[in-house]
Amino acid sequence: MAQSPVFLGKNRIRLSEVSSTNDFLQDLLSKTSPMEGTVISADSQLQGRGQLGAKWFSDSHKNLSFSVYLEPVFLAATEIFYLSKMSSIAIVNALHKLYPKEKFLIKWPNDIYHENKKIAGILIENALQNDHVKHTIIGIGLNVNTENISSHIPAATSIYDIVHIEQDREAVLYHILKSLEEFYLLLKNKDITTIDNLYFDNLLYFNQICWFELQDGQQKQGKIVDIEKSGLLVVEWPSLERESFDVKQLKWIF
Repeated sequence: MAQSPVFLGKNRIRLSEVSSTNDFLQDLLSKTSPMEGTVISADSQLQGRGQLGAKWFSDSHKNLSFSVYLEPVFLAATEIFYLSKMSSIAIVNALHKLYPKEKFLIKWPNDIYHENKKIAGILIENALQNDHVKHTIIGIGLNVNTENISSHIPAATSIYDIVHIEQDREAVLYHILKSLEEFYLLLKNKDITTIDNLYFDNLLYFNQICWFELQDGQQKQGKIVDIEKSGLLVVEWPSLERESFDVKQLKWIF
């Protein structure tokens, strides 16, 4: 593996303020042809977005908000979820290398958690062509130096709140980009087994009993036993019946 990113972030546009790094990159794509590995980063993101249209809060000059442009044309449309797997594994891998005493886990589909609190989110937007992925934009928000973030977002945490030392955001970004490139190349080389194994090894509540709230408000106990190729979560109930869900159909009760 390369000691530093070879192409990821080689072309980087740094912004002081932007509505959304994903939106900026989408606009850039409509006007030009950026090189693969282009990174858009911003010190302040005013309208960050998460899954299902959720807003992503980020303190100015405190955290990381960036988007990565990739061209995974080797992926079929049916394999899109591997981009979520690859991205979340890469972030967890980078954080574990930076903070080896801490335990970071993936909350399906691709949020990053520490002790049941969210520290990072990923928003992936794909363009398809002829049943394959033409290009993808991977937007990442990571809470780095916000202090006492849980006082106004109870389910969130930051690196600062975990280790109580201010972090060099550029150093953290460097490690994440390095890890992203490493796992993107694994995916490109079709090392699916390694990616699958790492995803399940780092998946929050995998094969553990936990509580879920279904779309109709019903609360049930079950355990995550699999993820379908499409990305659907497979839950096994005490009756041993299995059901598959998309991200809109259930949520965890911590």
